[in-house]
Amino acid sequence: MKKQLINPLLGASAFAAMIFAATPQAQAITITYDLSYEFSGGQAPVGPPTWVQVMITDSGVGSVTLQFNNVGLTLNENVVWAGVNLADAYRGALLFSPVTKSGVFDAPIIDQQTGSQTSGAGTYKADGDGYFDVAFSFAVGGRANEGFGSGETATFTITSTVGGLDASDFDLTSATGGANGVWLAAAHVQNTTGAGAGGSGWIGATTVPDGGSTIALLGSAMLGAGLLRRRLGKA
Repeated sequence: MKKQLINPLLGASAFAAMIFAATPQAQAITITYDLSYEFSGGQAPVGPPTWVQVMITDSGVGSVTLQFNNVGLTLNENVVWAGVNLADAYRGALLFSPVTKSGVFDAPIIDQQTGSQTSGAGTYKADGDGYFDVAFSFAVGGRANEGFGSGETATFTITSTVGGLDASDFDLTSATGGANGVWLAAAHVQNTTGAGAGGSGWIGATTVPDGGSTIALLGSAMLGAGLLRRRLGKA
């Protein structure tokens, strides 16, 4: 199933904020996804959402910064898996810098679907629903410094062997893989102690409209009309 390109004017609880530089030639996008929904029927993190924040930012021509920030995890809760979506043109073509850490966790293993794979053919499926194009597998635990836990951040600089990569190429929903909807980004959190059962939960950012963020985006989106036309023209 083909993924859906997200219209920045629709807004979301995982909100997209467009930030444009002072000069017309230098436009940059920052997209933020708030992982605030437990969608697998598991156990949500104990604290109030947002539990994990995913921020994707243009950092130069053909370069994007991706950050996972465990803003709402508490105690021993830790992310063991995270997934994001990607435009088809860049499948299998991404290059990742070594992780920049705020914390003492082990670097994740990164996997990406190739151009020959279709959504649902890869192995990057969230439990409950959603096939993703890029997956980050963090340490499950064992030593105190292995897990990607509360208050820690993992940041990557991403480039591509295919030209033209920007933050909007990650602004897509997952392909459906069950009955629980599609997601802009998702993560698996273990050692949870909140409502539900199982001691872990799958959390995601959805596309439910959020009036406040939609209104805030309108002015910036109009300023970025040229950028939107370029993005929609990508294969």
